[in-house]
Amino acid sequence: MNESKLSKKDRENILNNMKLQKSKTSNKTELEKVMTTDVKWLLPPPLPKAVLSTGSSPRLGSFFAPVKLIVASNYHCPFCPQAETRLTELRTKYGEKLRIHYRFSMREPDNSIVRSAAEATMCADDQGKFWEYRDNLAKAPGTDVARYAEVAKEVGLNVEKWQKCLTDRKHKADIENDIRDTTAAGIETAPMFVINGKAIAGQSSLSDLEAVVEHELQ
Repeated sequence: MNESKLSKKDRENILNNMKLQKSKTSNKTELEKVMTTDVKWLLPPPLPKAVLSTGSSPRLGSFFAPVKLIVASNYHCPFCPQAETRLTELRTKYGEKLRIHYRFSMREPDNSIVRSAAEATMCADDQGKFWEYRDNLAKAPGTDVARYAEVAKEVGLNVEKWQKCLTDRKHKADIENDIRDTTAAGIETAPMFVINGKAIAGQSSLSDLEAVVEHELQ
């Protein structure tokens, strides 16, 4: 059986199709190369992981909340006020979707003022008012015990019992434990947020912090 000869036009069409297919393959290869190498620098770096337990710190929010946020901070670090603003904004926006714990972290663990403020807060926890005391003191921490006593009155503590707890340094070991755990987790500066095991600076922009929370909610 004789095969039909291809016309000149048919041969040109075949040749053009072959060139088109080759071009598509080449473009695909180049695109894959770009996506796997050249654009990597555009992607945000993965957040460092931080293994930080909640310790004995009080919980704010439901135990079953999908996002666990541990704040490693104190009242007197340079960026603490900014971190407090971010924390307030996150609490307002996400509410019961967040389970928040606060652990005291200090660059200078021998700072008596910072330690006293931390122990004063834990003494407030003995009367079930950790968060009320913490939130009020964070607004204006001051630098002496008189300020801490003032906050105790503001939140309705039994000041005599609170003062005895502070004088006896009842929670010294708890603060030591916080410092030890945050240091072991690689948290050397305050403030730091640990969101479901991912560490991000507490003074980061609200949009950056929200992006981490939103990712964890997916």
